Amino acid sequence: MSQELKETFMDVWIYLYKAAIYVKPLWAFFTSILYYVLFPDETFIPATIALISVLVIDILAKYYSIGVLNGGIINSIRTGKITSESLWRGTKRKIISILIVMILCGLSYRLTDFTIVSTIFQTFCFSILFWREAQSTIENLLDAGHDDLKWMLFFIKKKKKEVMDANGINESDDNH
Repeated sequence: MSQELKETFMDVWIYLYKAAIYVKPLWAFFTSILYYVLFPDETFIPATIALISVLVIDILAKYYSIGVLNGGIINSIRTGKITSESLWRGTKRKIISILIVMILCGLSYRLTDFTIVSTIFQTFCFSILFWREAQSTIENLLDAGHDDLKWMLFFIKKKKKEVMDANGINESDDNH
């Protein structure tokens, strides 16, 4: 092999090595798949941000409520009312539920040539999840003594019941 060919191969090897270190192709591959499934259209991004934001607000409201009911956050941690296990247990369930719905909505976009159908499906699913998290947030704030928000909880429950009745869903079906 000629010296020039060896240098060319060495340059290619160095280029690929630097690409693997700086670009991280495995990371790029997995994030590309993630974005392909979760965000097939730019309209999915604001809805996802809103949904994740209300999830974070709900978690914060839950721990605020626990803190108010137990003499503060520090006291709640000391007495074991707030633990990393309890934080993860409730949060894990919500994250898995939301992630599965996001995947289903993203894949529905790839299913049909009519993107409006999947956008409507995504809007419907994300709206329901958003209002459920909003209801949970309001309930947490009511537990903390914010009785001025009772009207909002009543409104959210009424709208939820209307949607469920319109779709033939019983209240007992909602707990599955």
